Amino acid sequence: MTIAPAAEIAPDGTLTLSGTYRCSSLRSGPVLIGAKALQGDARAEIDGARAVCDDRTHTWREQALPDGTFRPGAARGEAALVHLDNSQGFVPFPVVLNADKAPLTLRRG
Repeated sequence: MTIAPAAEIAPDGTLTLSGTYRCSSLRSGPVLIGAKALQGDARAEIDGARAVCDDRTHTWREQALPDGTFRPGAARGEAALVHLDNSQGFVPFPVVLNADKAPLTLRRG
């Protein structure tokens, strides 16, 4: 799981984050991509983009409406690949398979 070092800010403030991931085809149950960007008091989160688990490397690119205003420049990014494991009962339990934290450069898109 990676988060790309650059992200785009759309004219309406929407933030686009991207990266790569790979997960095993042996996973049973959904695997989701979660990501967030932080800059000062501004925050944008992506929760629940579905991952394809087939032992191959895939790219991901998702958009989020921010809470606060992002500006071009430095920010922090985080991404995680999360398996919803339901092997222990009725309610799925989130298990982080892999995660990445990295500095981001935000640019106007």
